[in-house]
Amino acid sequence: MFNKTKYYAIFTISQLELQAIIGSKRINSISKTVNFRKNTFIIDIENPTFMKRNKVFYFFSITSQHQLLFYKSKENGMNSEIIDTIISQKIIQQLTSNLDSEWKMNTSMILIGLIIGALIGYIVG
Repeated sequence: MFNKTKYYAIFTISQLELQAIIGSKRINSISKTVNFRKNTFIIDIENPTFMKRNKVFYFFSITSQHQLLFYKSKENGMNSEIIDTIISQKIIQQLTSNLDSEWKMNTSMILIGLIIGALIGYIVG
């Protein structure tokens, strides 16, 4: 009988220098991110925190918002896919951070610019 490997994300919080488990979530083997309580965590699928038989566990710290590893890696833990995921999330966050408030405040300026542009286009054309 074939046992399929199952992947789990375990979310912890630091309490008195110990990690207390506050939640878990089943994930896919191709997942790059996982959401928990309105936070997005980046998964390094190649470096699980813990493995037991056909179960693979990835532990995440809620306070520091990164994946926990119980061993020290000699090489850099960042591969190109993780860097791309981090950068794309930060860029999207920066582009949309003030979009809602700026849009409401500048609606009148947009309309004035549209009217002036239409008038200049009518005169020139």
